[in-house]
Amino acid sequence: MARTDFRTPRLYISQDLVTDAEIKLDPQQTNYLVNVLRLGAGAPILLFNGRDGEFSASLSTSSRKAALLAVGARTRAQDAPADVDYLFAPLKHARLDYMAQKAVEMGARSLRPVITRHTQVARVNLDRLRANAIEACEQCGVIWTPEIAPVEPLTETLRRWPPPGRCARIRRSSSGSGCGRWLSWLRRVSAADRPAGPSRPCSS
Repeated sequence: MARTDFRTPRLYISQDLVTDAEIKLDPQQTNYLVNVLRLGAGAPILLFNGRDGEFSASLSTSSRKAALLAVGARTRAQDAPADVDYLFAPLKHARLDYMAQKAVEMGARSLRPVITRHTQVARVNLDRLRANAIEACEQCGVIWTPEIAPVEPLTETLRRWPPPGRCARIRRSSSGSGCGRWLSWLRRVSAADRPAGPSRPCSS
């Protein structure tokens, strides 16, 4: 099994990945690689799209406004996340960003915002949630991307829940013991379903 490279910058792209392809980056990706990371022509990068596995690549040309990537060989075959869906009541933006990172770190294959009887925040910026989840994938070394489900009432989600599925509820407490027990359970489930291989926590 190929080892996970945590030193080379990793980038999610939506395009199909094949060896010898050339990919034009959008302005935001260009800014990240060229201006934030200050990478120059020839710098190595790892690419993934959640479908084709992970590929090596290098900056073939770069400027502050445009960059092209030359795709190399595939470094890892595509794998799948654990059979874990993360349901949550919407939170305020900063907490929601952090939650998305940790859900990906735990191996959740989908993030599902639900409206409960006591939910106070009824709207979720799904694009922002998706962006945070993808950023977490880039940092954690995983090459799948979680599904981002639309907001819906919890009762509707549970009505359509597959019969064989398991559910666990986490309840906030002042001691945090409920959270600890839930995370321990999720780690055991994730470890049982996830292919063996190294991983690391997302940067917070």
